[in-house]
Amino acid sequence: MSIEEGVSGFPDEGVVEYTGRAAGQDTHEFLQGDVTRALVELITNRDDAYRRQGRNGPILIKVEHGRRVAHNRVVVQDQAGGMSRQDIHDRLLKAGAEASGHAEGLEVRGLHGRGAKDVAGFGRAEFETIRDGHYCKVVLFPDFHYKIIEDRPTKPADFQSLDIAPGGGGLKVTMFVERPRFSVPRHHNLATAWRRPYQLPPFPRRNNNQIRQVGLTRPQQR
Repeated sequence: MSIEEGVSGFPDEGVVEYTGRAAGQDTHEFLQGDVTRALVELITNRDDAYRRQGRNGPILIKVEHGRRVAHNRVVVQDQAGGMSRQDIHDRLLKAGAEASGHAEGLEVRGLHGRGAKDVAGFGRAEFETIRDGHYCKVVLFPDFHYKIIEDRPTKPADFQSLDIAPGGGGLKVTMFVERPRFSVPRHHNLATAWRRPYQLPPFPRRNNNQIRQVGLTRPQQR
């Protein structure tokens, strides 16, 4: 497959690069086919994004439980400033890259170098981000291929779609969970599971970030 560079100078399509830390590590071995474990990784990564900025903010979880669909969506959103195209290239499209903040001495726990990408193994994952007035959408597939779907200046509807105030920045990750191969726990069970101390690391609680889960199938669910 030929790989063409986009206007940013980075490839618009290709395969996630494996670095030494990720070599030999299988997606399902890492997340054990557990949607809750994948959700915990996404929540933790978003919490770490706020920690790198030295502030707190909201983390919104949206969960779908459709029975007559090929995939159910699990969405995690934040308002932590988003990712530039350089960040996407260096952090998201390299498996095992050191990107969480440990190298800078920050007290973070996330596995952005691996965990945030492995969620694609459940079906596919879409990453939408706004940073400095620019919108980018990346799709990761289970075989670790990726494709940049959009890379352009933001439109007013982008801020609304990502639940970000106009002029702000953030990231929205949508995990498409393939049915019936994988299952998403029921709304209440999932919310209970990711809050367990042995699931969710202590940093989000110390950071006082507001983590809220709502239903996509029934939005009134909390």
